[in-house]
Amino acid sequence: MNVVVKIEGRDALPIWVLPFVTGWAFSPDMLIYRLVKPYHDGPAPFPTAFNLDTNNTPSPIPSAQWYEINNLIEKLRNEVKGQPKTEWRKRSIEIIKPLEAYVWLDEFNNW
Repeated sequence: MNVVVKIEGRDALPIWVLPFVTGWAFSPDMLIYRLVKPYHDGPAPFPTAFNLDTNNTPSPIPSAQWYEINNLIEKLRNEVKGQPKTEWRKRSIEIIKPLEAYVWLDEFNNW
């Protein structure tokens, strides 16, 4: 399955696929945390996520807009404590997938 999408001639990845393409080395909670705090790992910031506006033009999503999603992911973590990890993975992706947010593939690879 090809998860790369072309947007304005550039390759982009939907954010919900990042855990899958990294072999779950980059989990949904790590992803959302870095969207909230892009400088967490030092001077190279995590790529800014974007969505498409009504004209299908990429529009950056400010880090503050990820706080609520971060809270939902944290709440889910507490909810599924003691259950198989597969349950947390499935449900965390269900939170992220409908957002229709992307990162540029080259920026993610450089990060």
